[in-house]
Amino acid sequence: MANTGKKITTSLKLVYQINNAPIGPTKPNDINDPDYIPPVIDTVSCPTTINLVCPTSAILTISGSNVYLEMSLPSSIIYNTSIAKIRFSLINVSTSVSNFEMNLPNPTNNYFRNFFGSVPPGTHFLRLEYIDSSNTVLTTCNLNSITITIP
Repeated sequence: MANTGKKITTSLKLVYQINNAPIGPTKPNDINDPDYIPPVIDTVSCPTTINLVCPTSAILTISGSNVYLEMSLPSSIIYNTSIAKIRFSLINVSTSVSNFEMNLPNPTNNYFRNFFGSVPPGTHFLRLEYIDSSNTVLTTCNLNSITITIP
């Protein structure tokens, strides 16, 4: 399994603070335990695989002139230190008709929902752009297979 960029403590051990020698039993890191240590983003100890893979699926639904997007992105994108944000666009032929951006890392999870408002009539496809901190587009993902037609 590839690194997610999150450091997860799975067990706890009682140690002597001066020399870190174990002095007690090991126990699971249980969320209900007062000693629980939650996961933390740590891309130094748990570096993500640097890849710019494009997603292959998303759900687009229409309500009036709004188009709702639901999709998940791999951890290797969400916690990729070279990507500062993702721009989501609906494209009609070659013109962007509506877009929004999501800053990374998105600390909640890899599932993403948002909407494009006031989309004009026509057939549109989804485009994602991975953008670095200097606002340079690293990769463009034209998801031509993900289309929607606004009547």
